[in-house]
Amino acid sequence: MFWWDGRSVGDGHGGPLYVPKRLQRSGRRGSRHNLPDLDGVLYCSMQAVSAVAEALKPFTRQSISDRDFQNSKEPLRRAVACIEYSGPGLPDLGDPAVLAARGWQISAVTSLERATSQGIARVLFAEGYHGLIWPSVLNPEWRNVTLFESRVLGRMSVKGAIAPLALDYPAVQEACSYLGIAAKQPG
Repeated sequence: MFWWDGRSVGDGHGGPLYVPKRLQRSGRRGSRHNLPDLDGVLYCSMQAVSAVAEALKPFTRQSISDRDFQNSKEPLRRAVACIEYSGPGLPDLGDPAVLAARGWQISAVTSLERATSQGIARVLFAEGYHGLIWPSVLNPEWRNVTLFESRVLGRMSVKGAIAPLALDYPAVQEACSYLGIAAKQPG
């Protein structure tokens, strides 16, 4: 999921492949795999509902309207796009065999402690991987993907139509149901 300007399809601001490096921090204030001293990261998901749920998590047990999918500072709207990646395989940190081979525990992968999850990303980056697959903290059946920008640009493309988010979008409805979020009625 990304902030879309309604027309861009590439890696520029407002496009689905844009990496907002200026907002990516390390440490507790950063996101799960941010490595701002090494590379930008693009957060994706293998299921639209996972991407939507990650963005809607702050609204858990509240209510939202279609306006909550709009950016209050810029003419951007939350949207989802199917991105195809044509690079080498990514380690799946939800696979017990992958974890065992590295001596890692699933609790480290899903840790809310950013030093731990960023440390894992740092190891995989140093080993030359293009990113990693990891289970969502919200639902371990959902798989999220972190891609290291410098290694994946030129290896990604948008497939199909970009979908601007609204309350009637199926992944929004599923995420709202999962998180206990109610839809505000207009008016």
